[in-house]
Amino acid sequence: MRKRNALIAFLVVIILALFTISLKFITPTPAHAEESDKHDVIFTLGKTAYTVDGREKELDVAPYTKNGRTYIPVRYLAQALGAKVQWDEASQTVWLFGDKKISLVVGSSVMALDDKKYQLDIEPEITNGRTMLPARWVAEALGYGVDWNETANAVHIRPARAGEALLQLQAPKPQPIYKGAPKPAEVVFLESAFGVEMKNLVGDGHGWDYKDKFLMVGYSGLGYYLNKTQKCKCIMIGIFPQRQADKSFHIVDAPPEVYPKFKKALEKFFPQQADEAYKCFMDNVADAKKNGSVWEPHKIVYRYGDPYKAPLLEIENWRNGGKQVVIYMYFN
Repeated sequence: MRKRNALIAFLVVIILALFTISLKFITPTPAHAEESDKHDVIFTLGKTAYTVDGREKELDVAPYTKNGRTYIPVRYLAQALGAKVQWDEASQTVWLFGDKKISLVVGSSVMALDDKKYQLDIEPEITNGRTMLPARWVAEALGYGVDWNETANAVHIRPARAGEALLQLQAPKPQPIYKGAPKPAEVVFLESAFGVEMKNLVGDGHGWDYKDKFLMVGYSGLGYYLNKTQKCKCIMIGIFPQRQADKSFHIVDAPPEVYPKFKKALEKFFPQQADEAYKCFMDNVADAKKNGSVWEPHKIVYRYGDPYKAPLLEIENWRNGGKQVVIYMYFN
């Protein structure tokens, strides 16, 4: 009897061992662990259907070519490649957050990749209300390889192969030096209030900008169209997050002495609403510090005025991965 039980136990052990070994052969294992979070995506020119890892999805604007480059709606491209995206209407800037931080401006051929800038041969543009980005540059910046299928008229975005050369980019062209009329009064005030030196964006004297690792100060005085209807001036001041070692973004690093400068700007351009707006601004900064990693759509948390005409004061809490709190001031 004991021999029989021992034999049964031995057979059970053998069966379990064989079953475990067989699992190693039938369970799929990624060829490269580091590529397990990458995706295989196919976009076809002129068609709104596309695939992500073999699953069919739908676009609302079909990809197209222009000057030999394929344009794809940024939101769909980012989602397909596992990146997060956020859009700033005032500056017409799109940010993508993946393995790297990418920013592009509609109408500009310069792409910022982390802390470096590169010259593209094309520019992002808006088509049918969607921001369209050049597929190859964005995909390669996020660590993907790109192939063109002439027969299918499709672009294939896939994990980059070992040793594959990506992003053959050049440094941006030198920025024109502004030699025109004196700086606008608004720019002079902002430089004094924030203790910064703003640079003219394109050498025309109308667009001015300052950015560091957490602060952004911007001014547009040439035909900014509020909600694409009214021509006006725009001031945009905000706290932007600093990238952390874990690739997250938090505004907790902004020094305390920065915040009163925002109230000074509010008191200058919207004195009656300054106290109320500043309290809202600081409440949202505190929220961003507490919940900096929460991913939610951005929203307007304060508004004074008609959203379709100046003067208008708005505060937006960008909850797109790290949270940014931005004040927009529009005036004639």
